[in-house]
Amino acid sequence: MTKYIKFTDFSFLLIILLSLFFYFNLYILNVDSLWTIYVSEQMLQGKTLYKDLIEVNPPLKFIYTLIPVYIANIFSISKVFCFVLFISILIVISTLISYKVIKYTDFEERKKRYILLSIILILTIISITEYGEKEHLFMIFVFPYILLSIFREQIYFKKNMILIAVVFASFGLNLKPHFFLIVLIIEIFLIIKKRKLLYFFRWDFILLISISLFYLIIVYIQFSEYLNFIIPFALKNYSYFNNQHLIVLIYNFEILIFILFLYFAFMFNKQILKTQEIKLLMFLALGLLLIYLLQQKGWYYQRLPYFSIVVFLIFYTLIKFYDKKLFYFVFVLILIFIKIYEFQKYQYTPKNLISILQNYPKDTKVHIYSSDIAKGQPIVTANNQVWASRFNALYFILSMQRANNKESEEYVVKSIYEDLNKYHPDLLIFENYYFDFFSYFSKFKRIENFYIKNYYIHKIKNYIILERKHID
Repeated sequence: MTKYIKFTDFSFLLIILLSLFFYFNLYILNVDSLWTIYVSEQMLQGKTLYKDLIEVNPPLKFIYTLIPVYIANIFSISKVFCFVLFISILIVISTLISYKVIKYTDFEERKKRYILLSIILILTIISITEYGEKEHLFMIFVFPYILLSIFREQIYFKKNMILIAVVFASFGLNLKPHFFLIVLIIEIFLIIKKRKLLYFFRWDFILLISISLFYLIIVYIQFSEYLNFIIPFALKNYSYFNNQHLIVLIYNFEILIFILFLYFAFMFNKQILKTQEIKLLMFLALGLLLIYLLQQKGWYYQRLPYFSIVVFLIFYTLIKFYDKKLFYFVFVLILIFIKIYEFQKYQYTPKNLISILQNYPKDTKVHIYSSDIAKGQPIVTANNQVWASRFNALYFILSMQRANNKESEEYVVKSIYEDLNKYHPDLLIFENYYFDFFSYFSKFKRIENFYIKNYYIHKIKNYIILERKHID
C-alpha cells in the first residue's frame, strides 16, 4: 500500500473514533462496561473480586480495565473517557496488525483498502452499542488472527508476523471460556481440508495453548473463588436465567442476513462457495452461530462475534467477486441504517427510577433490588451516589427460586444481610415488575427486622422505597 492509502484509511479510523468520543459524551456507555469500570475502581480501592464484588465473568476483563481506571485516577479525569480511549487504542492496534496481514495479499490496492475499511466498520460502528463488552474486546483482539488464518495457506507470513497476531489474539481468547472455541473451529476446518489429524501441532497453536494454560494457573492462584464458587453458582443459577425459545433467538436481522447470503450463493453464484477464504469464514460463522444458540439468551452482544464474521464474509465476497463500489457502499448504508434503528431501541432509560434518585442528595448510599443491571449501579453512580451492595443485579433470583436451590438462597440472603450491616444503605429501592423483591427478602426474619428497625417504608411510582430513619 502507498503512504497515501495508509494516511487516508487511518484518517478515516481516527474520524470514526473521534465521533465515538462525541457519541459517548452524549449517550451513556453500555451498562455492562459501566459495571466493569466500577468493579475495577473498587479493586484499586482494596476490594476483592468475587468476594466483595460478585461477578459471574472471568477476571481478565476487569484486569484490563484496571489500566484506564488507574490512569483516570492519576490525572483526575473521567473514567468513562479513559475507558473509551483505552478501547479505541486497542482498535487502532488491531487495525494496524490487520493492515500488516492484508498488505501481503495479492489484491489490488483499492480492494485492500476496502478490506481494511470493512474491519474498521466492524470494530466500531457495528459494535457501538456494545463498546468495551467482552465480545467486542474479543473481536478486537482476534480479528488479525482470523485474517492470518484465512490467508496463511496462500501466503507465506514471517514468524514475527504470526507471533504478533497469536499473542494479540491470546489477550481476547481468555476473556470467556467458550471464546477459545473459535481457534478450535479454525483448526478443525484446516484439519478437514488438509486431511492431517496432527496439523494443529504447530508452534503458533502450541503457543496459544501455553498462554491460556499460564492464564488459568494465574486464575487458580489469584482468583480461586472464581473456580471454586462462582462457576458452580453460575451453572446452578445464571445458566437458566432468561433462556429464550429457538424462534426468539433466530428472529433478528443478524440471522436473516446470513440466510440471505447463503441463499444467494447457492442459487445464483456457487463459485463463491468454492473459495477457500469464503469456506473458512462460513465455517466460522456457523460455529459462532451455534455457540450463540446454545447460550439461549438472545442478547445482541452474544451475537456480536457471529455477526462480525458474517458482515466481514459479505464484505469480502463483494470485494472479491463484485468489483463495484455501489454494492459495497449500499451494504455499508444498510448496516448503518440498521444500527441507527437498533440505537433507538437501545436507548432505554428507567425514567421513574432516575426521578426517584434525583430527590436524594449526592453521596446517598443506595441499593436497588432489581433483576436488571440497567436499573442499578450505573444510574446510581451517574447520579453521584454510592452503590451499597456487592451485587450488580439480582437477575439469578427467579431461576434460583424455580430450581428451589436452597444452598444458593442461603448464600444470597446471608450476603444481602451482611451488606446491609456493612454499607448501612440510606436508601433501598425494590422493583416489583417481574419479581416482588421486597416480599421475597422480607420473609427472612433477620432481614425483615433490619428493615423495620432502620427504615421508613413507602411506595413511589410502582417502587417500594425504604428510607433510612436518619436520612434528611
